[in-house]
Amino acid sequence: MPSGWVKVNKYYSMVREILKDYFECVIGPAMGNRLVLFLSFDQEKMQYEKRVEVITRTRNMIHKLENSMDLKCRGGIGSVKTLAGIRHSYTEALKSLRESDSHVVHITDIPAVAEYDGEYPLDLENQYLQRGMKADREGALSCANEFFDWMLVHDGNMRSNIEIKVLELVMRLERRAFEAGNVRYGFRYRENYMAELKEAADGEGVRRWFLSKTRDICDKISTSREREFENVVSRVKGYIDENYARDISLDDVSRMVDISPYYFSKLFKQEVGENFIEYVTRTRIKNARRLLEDPRYSIKEICVMSGYSDPNYFSRIFKKYEGMTPTEYRER
Repeated sequence: MPSGWVKVNKYYSMVREILKDYFECVIGPAMGNRLVLFLSFDQEKMQYEKRVEVITRTRNMIHKLENSMDLKCRGGIGSVKTLAGIRHSYTEALKSLRESDSHVVHITDIPAVAEYDGEYPLDLENQYLQRGMKADREGALSCANEFFDWMLVHDGNMRSNIEIKVLELVMRLERRAFEAGNVRYGFRYRENYMAELKEAADGEGVRRWFLSKTRDICDKISTSREREFENVVSRVKGYIDENYARDISLDDVSRMVDISPYYFSKLFKQEVGENFIEYVTRTRIKNARRLLEDPRYSIKEICVMSGYSDPNYFSRIFKKYEGMTPTEYRER
């Protein structure tokens, strides 16, 4: 399972020492600005927990590298392969680096990419599909315009070729969006596409159709994704409301919704406006206030019922949020 690294030539010896602190691995020679790590596994497929663990260790390793020396690093992780397929895993690692600006990317977190020969602008096509799937409307439209300009330069006299390629890109983006659950799909949904392209008066009319369809798909993905995120966050909030008295961790709820902790944490804060721990704490304090109004329960009982095992810690947290201790709140 290779990982790609950026800017390592100058610090090769130091980097090797740090890497070996985090992984038992074979470290290849520096190739330009990349360094390749080969890790061995006894299973054919990496399970969710192991995948998150490897991503976490890689993230920590990158932070150590960046804090120890003057360089910026990123990691791309390929899937587990047999020794005969190790080259494919290396290709996946490079693909992971190329297709995301995140610190660490695992190949399973990005869509598969086909390969083309020649001068075809594959990176531009990939960017169009990636930005479209991220509901980045302006980014996708920019790629669409640039791709259309490239087609005019290389095949401007063959309108039929341009129409076919435009149709292919739109349908590929739609298909990906459908498979991700972002748009509806039906046999007759595209019945007017070919007629609309043929009716376009000129090349710019074909371009306008291309941009219009791209815009529509991005908007649908955006709307669908917002609903999906709202559903995920709503489910987690409901779980917290029902289980605040128990030990609730970010890892637990991330596993429950099958989203990596790093991505879920970002998503939760984006949707709720505060991070996961803050929301859990506020939920506990809100219920503690309610319990404090009931004289049947002691402060110690309320501490446990609110999800805390240490009364002193509970008192400090309560005062931080309410400006007074639980005892003062009850007396008031």
